[in-house]
Amino acid sequence: MGNLGTDEVHHYPVPLDQPTLARSDSFAGEFNNIVTSGDETTVDGAITGHARISTAGGALREVRFEVADEMAMDAPPSTSCGVSQEVYADLVVGLDLPRGGFLTLDLTNAGAGRVTTTVRTGGATRATLDSQLPSDHRRTRVHLPAGKHQLVATVRQQHAAVDGDLDASGTAVVTASFVEGGLAAGPARGRGTSFVGLPATRDCAGGAVTPTFRRPARKVAKATFFVNGAQRRTVRNPRPNRTVRLRGLAAAQPVTIRAVLRLDPPRKGKKGRTRTVTRSYTACSA
Repeated sequence: MGNLGTDEVHHYPVPLDQPTLARSDSFAGEFNNIVTSGDETTVDGAITGHARISTAGGALREVRFEVADEMAMDAPPSTSCGVSQEVYADLVVGLDLPRGGFLTLDLTNAGAGRVTTTVRTGGATRATLDSQLPSDHRRTRVHLPAGKHQLVATVRQQHAAVDGDLDASGTAVVTASFVEGGLAAGPARGRGTSFVGLPATRDCAGGAVTPTFRRPARKVAKATFFVNGAQRRTVRNPRPNRTVRLRGLAAAQPVTIRAVLRLDPPRKGKKGRTRTVTRSYTACSA
Protein backbone atom coordinates (compact mmCIF):
# COMPACT_ATOMS: atom_id res chain seq x y z
CA MET A 1 0.00 0.00 0.00
CA GLY A 2 1.23 3.51 -0.63
CA ASN A 3 0.40 7.05 -1.68
CA LEU A 4 2.59 8.86 -4.17
CA GLY A 5 2.29 12.29 -5.76
CA THR A 6 0.62 15.32 -4.23
CA ASP A 7 -2.80 16.81 -3.54
CA GLU A 8 -1.48 20.37 -3.34
CA VAL A 9 -3.94 23.02 -4.56
CA HIS A 10 -2.77 26.09 -6.47
CA HIS A 11 -4.72 29.35 -6.69
CA TYR A 12 -4.28 31.89 -9.50
CA PRO A 13 -6.10 35.12 -10.43
CA VAL A 14 -8.09 35.07 -13.67
CA PRO A 15 -5.64 36.47 -16.26
CA LEU A 16 -6.51 39.35 -18.56
CA ASP A 17 -3.73 38.81 -21.11
CA GLN A 18 -4.75 35.26 -22.05
CA PRO A 19 -1.66 33.29 -20.92
CA THR A 20 -1.62 29.53 -20.48
CA LEU A 21 -1.09 28.13 -16.98
CA ALA A 22 0.51 24.67 -17.14
CA ARG A 23 0.98 22.38 -14.16
CA SER A 24 2.05 18.73 -14.01
CA ASP A 25 2.55 16.02 -11.41
CA SER A 26 4.16 12.60 -11.61
CA PHE A 27 5.07 9.75 -9.32
CA ALA A 28 7.22 6.63 -9.34
CA GLY A 29 7.81 4.02 -6.68
CA GLU A 30 8.10 0.39 -5.64
CA PHE A 31 5.59 -1.73 -3.77
CA ASN A 32 6.94 -4.77 -1.91
CA ASN A 33 5.06 -7.83 -0.80
CA ILE A 34 5.71 -8.01 2.95
CA VAL A 35 4.85 -11.72 2.97
CA THR A 36 6.86 -12.96 -0.02
CA SER A 37 10.40 -11.65 -0.13
CA GLY A 38 11.52 -10.34 -3.50
CA ASP A 39 7.99 -9.96 -4.83
CA GLU A 40 7.85 -6.33 -5.90
CA THR A 41 6.05 -4.08 -8.36
CA THR A 42 7.22 -0.78 -9.85
CA VAL A 43 4.57 1.79 -10.74
CA ASP A 44 4.78 5.08 -12.64
CA GLY A 45 2.14 7.72 -13.25
CA ALA A 46 1.94 11.25 -14.58
CA ILE A 47 -0.67 13.87 -15.36
CA THR A 48 -0.30 17.28 -16.96
CA GLY A 49 -2.91 20.03 -17.10
CA HIS A 50 -2.97 23.20 -19.22
CA ALA A 51 -5.54 25.87 -18.34
CA ARG A 52 -6.22 28.91 -20.49
CA ILE A 53 -8.78 31.61 -19.66
CA SER A 54 -9.57 34.18 -22.35
CA THR A 55 -11.27 37.48 -21.59
CA ALA A 56 -12.27 40.47 -23.69
CA GLY A 57 -13.36 43.86 -22.39
CA GLY A 58 -13.26 42.53 -18.84
CA ALA A 59 -15.76 39.77 -19.66
CA LEU A 60 -15.20 36.03 -19.94
CA ARG A 61 -14.87 34.55 -23.41
CA GLU A 62 -13.47 31.02 -22.98
CA VAL A 63 -12.03 28.59 -20.47
CA ARG A 64 -9.97 25.74 -21.94
CA PHE A 65 -8.61 22.83 -19.91
CA GLU A 66 -6.33 20.25 -21.58
CA VAL A 67 -5.17 17.16 -19.67
CA ALA A 68 -2.85 14.29 -20.58
CA ASP A 69 -2.40 11.32 -18.24
CA GLU A 70 -0.49 8.06 -18.27
CA MET A 71 0.34 5.22 -15.91
CA ALA A 72 2.30 2.00 -16.06
CA MET A 73 3.27 -0.94 -13.85
CA ASP A 74 6.32 -3.14 -14.26
CA ALA A 75 6.19 -6.51 -12.50
CA PRO A 76 6.99 -10.16 -13.27
CA PRO A 77 4.01 -12.25 -14.39
CA SER A 78 4.09 -14.30 -11.21
CA THR A 79 3.72 -11.38 -8.83
CA SER A 80 1.00 -11.57 -6.21
CA CYS A 81 0.97 -7.79 -5.77
CA GLY A 82 -2.41 -6.23 -6.43
CA VAL A 83 -1.98 -2.58 -7.36
CA SER A 84 -4.42 0.11 -8.40
CA GLN A 85 -3.48 3.60 -9.51
CA GLU A 86 -5.30 6.90 -9.87
CA VAL A 87 -4.18 10.22 -11.32
CA TYR A 88 -6.42 13.24 -11.40
CA ALA A 89 -6.52 16.94 -12.20
CA ASP A 90 -9.17 19.46 -11.13
CA LEU A 91 -9.81 22.97 -12.38
CA VAL A 92 -12.16 25.34 -10.54
CA VAL A 93 -12.93 28.76 -12.06
CA GLY A 94 -15.12 31.44 -10.57
CA LEU A 95 -17.26 33.13 -13.21
CA ASP A 96 -18.23 36.70 -12.31
CA LEU A 97 -20.47 37.79 -15.18
CA PRO A 98 -21.37 41.50 -15.47
CA ARG A 99 -24.05 40.59 -18.04
CA GLY A 100 -26.07 37.46 -18.65
CA GLY A 101 -25.51 35.18 -21.61
CA PHE A 102 -25.00 31.63 -22.83
CA LEU A 103 -22.22 29.23 -21.81
CA THR A 104 -21.44 26.34 -24.16
CA LEU A 105 -19.66 23.37 -22.60
CA ASP A 106 -17.65 20.99 -24.79
CA LEU A 107 -16.04 17.79 -23.51
CA THR A 108 -13.74 15.49 -25.50
CA ASN A 109 -12.51 12.27 -23.89
CA ALA A 110 -9.80 10.25 -25.65
CA GLY A 111 -9.12 7.48 -23.15
CA ALA A 112 -8.46 9.86 -20.24
CA GLY A 113 -10.71 8.00 -17.81
CA ARG A 114 -13.67 9.82 -16.29
CA VAL A 115 -14.08 13.43 -17.41
CA THR A 116 -16.66 15.69 -15.77
CA THR A 117 -17.49 19.36 -16.07
CA THR A 118 -20.15 21.14 -14.01
CA VAL A 119 -21.53 24.67 -13.76
CA ARG A 120 -23.03 25.76 -10.45
CA THR A 121 -24.74 28.86 -9.12
CA GLY A 122 -24.64 28.88 -5.35
CA GLY A 123 -25.48 25.31 -4.39
CA ALA A 124 -27.55 24.61 -7.53
CA THR A 125 -26.19 22.70 -10.52
CA ARG A 126 -27.06 24.34 -13.83
CA ALA A 127 -25.35 22.00 -16.28
CA THR A 128 -23.20 18.84 -16.21
CA LEU A 129 -21.29 16.76 -18.75
CA ASP A 130 -19.92 13.37 -17.68
CA SER A 131 -17.98 10.90 -19.84
CA GLN A 132 -16.26 7.58 -19.12
CA LEU A 133 -16.08 6.34 -22.71
CA PRO A 134 -12.63 5.96 -24.33
CA SER A 135 -13.68 7.99 -27.37
CA ASP A 136 -16.41 10.51 -26.69
CA HIS A 137 -17.52 14.06 -27.37
CA ARG A 138 -20.38 15.84 -25.61
CA ARG A 139 -21.83 19.35 -25.67
CA THR A 140 -24.46 21.33 -23.82
CA ARG A 141 -25.53 24.96 -23.59
CA VAL A 142 -26.87 26.83 -20.57
CA HIS A 143 -28.09 30.37 -19.94
CA LEU A 144 -26.38 32.14 -17.04
CA PRO A 145 -27.76 35.38 -15.60
CA ALA A 146 -25.43 38.17 -14.50
CA GLY A 147 -23.71 37.32 -11.23
CA LYS A 148 -21.32 34.78 -9.72
CA HIS A 149 -21.09 31.18 -10.91
CA GLN A 150 -18.56 28.36 -10.70
CA LEU A 151 -17.09 26.05 -13.34
CA VAL A 152 -15.52 22.76 -12.21
CA ALA A 153 -13.66 20.41 -14.59
CA THR A 154 -12.25 17.10 -13.39
CA VAL A 155 -10.23 14.37 -15.12
CA ARG A 156 -9.66 11.07 -13.26
CA GLN A 157 -7.84 8.05 -14.63
CA GLN A 158 -7.98 4.90 -12.48
CA HIS A 159 -6.78 1.37 -13.24
CA ALA A 160 -6.09 -1.80 -11.31
CA ALA A 161 -3.33 -4.24 -12.22
CA VAL A 162 -4.47 -7.45 -13.86
CA ASP A 163 -1.92 -10.30 -13.98
CA GLY A 164 0.89 -7.87 -13.37
CA ASP A 165 -0.03 -5.71 -16.37
CA LEU A 166 -1.12 -2.10 -16.12
CA ASP A 167 -0.60 0.43 -18.90
CA ALA A 168 -3.00 3.30 -19.68
CA SER A 169 -2.86 6.76 -21.19
CA GLY A 170 -5.25 9.32 -22.60
CA THR A 171 -6.10 12.95 -23.19
CA ALA A 172 -9.11 15.15 -22.48
CA VAL A 173 -10.17 18.66 -23.44
CA VAL A 174 -12.88 20.68 -21.71
CA THR A 175 -13.92 24.10 -23.01
CA ALA A 176 -16.49 26.59 -21.77
CA SER A 177 -17.30 29.37 -24.24
CA PHE A 178 -19.39 32.35 -23.16
CA VAL A 179 -21.43 34.67 -25.38
CA GLU A 180 -23.31 37.59 -23.89
CA GLY A 181 -27.05 37.65 -24.47
CA GLY A 182 -28.07 39.80 -27.41
CA LEU A 183 -24.57 39.85 -28.90
CA ALA A 184 -24.18 39.64 -32.66
CA ALA A 185 -23.23 36.12 -33.69
CA GLY A 186 -20.86 37.52 -36.32
CA PRO A 187 -20.21 40.54 -38.50
CA ALA A 188 -22.85 42.06 -40.75
CA ARG A 189 -22.79 40.49 -44.21
CA GLY A 190 -23.81 41.69 -47.62
CA ARG A 191 -23.04 44.49 -50.05
CA GLY A 192 -25.45 46.78 -48.24
CA THR A 193 -23.11 47.29 -45.26
CA SER A 194 -21.89 50.61 -46.69
CA PHE A 195 -25.47 51.96 -46.63
CA VAL A 196 -26.85 50.58 -43.34
CA GLY A 197 -25.03 49.77 -40.11
CA LEU A 198 -26.45 46.98 -37.98
CA PRO A 199 -25.31 47.28 -34.32
CA ALA A 200 -23.01 44.84 -32.52
CA THR A 201 -25.68 44.12 -29.89
CA ARG A 202 -29.46 44.12 -29.70
CA ASP A 203 -31.20 46.10 -26.98
CA CYS A 204 -32.27 43.33 -24.60
CA ALA A 205 -33.96 45.68 -22.14
CA GLY A 206 -35.96 47.45 -24.86
CA GLY A 207 -36.56 44.37 -27.03
CA ALA A 208 -35.25 46.11 -30.13
CA VAL A 209 -32.51 46.42 -32.74
CA THR A 210 -31.66 49.87 -34.10
CA PRO A 211 -30.02 50.05 -37.55
CA THR A 212 -28.45 53.35 -38.66
CA PHE A 213 -28.20 54.70 -42.20
CA ARG A 214 -24.72 55.72 -43.28
CA ARG A 215 -23.57 58.56 -45.53
CA PRO A 216 -24.11 56.72 -48.88
CA ALA A 217 -27.78 56.31 -47.87
CA ARG A 218 -28.58 59.28 -50.12
CA LYS A 219 -28.42 56.77 -52.96
CA VAL A 220 -31.14 54.58 -51.39
CA ALA A 221 -34.65 55.02 -52.77
CA LYS A 222 -36.27 52.48 -50.43
CA ALA A 223 -35.11 50.30 -47.53
CA THR A 224 -37.16 47.36 -46.29
CA PHE A 225 -36.31 45.69 -42.97
CA PHE A 226 -37.10 42.06 -42.14
CA VAL A 227 -37.01 40.39 -38.69
CA ASN A 228 -36.57 36.60 -38.87
CA GLY A 229 -37.90 36.70 -42.42
CA ALA A 230 -41.01 38.79 -41.67
CA GLN A 231 -41.25 42.30 -43.12
CA ARG A 232 -41.25 44.89 -40.33
CA ARG A 233 -40.48 48.42 -41.60
CA THR A 234 -40.06 50.31 -44.86
CA VAL A 235 -38.22 53.62 -45.18
CA ARG A 236 -38.22 55.74 -48.36
CA ASN A 237 -35.45 58.16 -49.28
CA PRO A 238 -33.55 57.79 -45.98
CA ARG A 239 -30.94 60.31 -44.90
CA PRO A 240 -27.54 59.63 -43.32
CA ASN A 241 -27.55 59.06 -39.53
CA ARG A 242 -31.26 58.29 -39.47
CA THR A 243 -32.07 55.35 -37.19
CA VAL A 244 -34.82 52.75 -37.48
CA ARG A 245 -35.96 51.06 -34.28
CA LEU A 246 -37.24 47.54 -34.82
CA ARG A 247 -39.24 46.75 -31.67
CA GLY A 248 -41.11 43.84 -30.14
CA LEU A 249 -38.32 41.26 -30.35
CA ALA A 250 -38.86 38.17 -28.19
CA ALA A 251 -36.14 37.98 -25.52
CA ALA A 252 -35.91 34.18 -25.59
CA GLN A 253 -35.39 33.93 -29.36
CA PRO A 254 -32.35 34.61 -31.53
CA VAL A 255 -32.95 37.30 -34.13
CA THR A 256 -31.81 37.81 -37.71
CA ILE A 257 -32.16 41.30 -39.19
CA ARG A 258 -32.11 41.73 -42.96
CA ALA A 259 -32.30 45.00 -44.86
CA VAL A 260 -33.12 45.06 -48.59
CA LEU A 261 -32.05 48.33 -50.20
CA ARG A 262 -33.36 49.57 -53.54
CA LEU A 263 -30.93 52.12 -54.95
CA ASP A 264 -31.86 55.06 -57.14
CA PRO A 265 -31.58 54.17 -60.83
CA PRO A 266 -28.52 55.64 -62.58
CA ARG A 267 -30.83 57.40 -65.05
CA LYS A 268 -34.48 57.62 -65.87
CA GLY A 269 -35.95 54.48 -67.39
CA LYS A 270 -33.32 52.21 -65.81
CA LYS A 271 -33.92 49.78 -62.95
CA GLY A 272 -32.15 50.56 -59.70
CA ARG A 273 -29.81 48.02 -58.18
CA THR A 274 -30.56 46.08 -54.98
CA ARG A 275 -28.22 45.63 -52.02
CA THR A 276 -28.77 43.61 -48.84
CA VAL A 277 -27.23 43.48 -45.36
CA THR A 278 -27.86 40.78 -42.75
CA ARG A 279 -26.82 40.23 -39.14
CA SER A 280 -27.85 37.66 -36.54
CA TYR A 281 -28.05 38.03 -32.75
CA THR A 282 -28.18 35.60 -29.86
CA ALA A 283 -31.23 35.41 -27.59
CA CYS A 284 -31.34 37.66 -24.54
CA SER A 285 -32.66 35.04 -22.13
CA ALA A 286 -33.35 31.34 -21.83
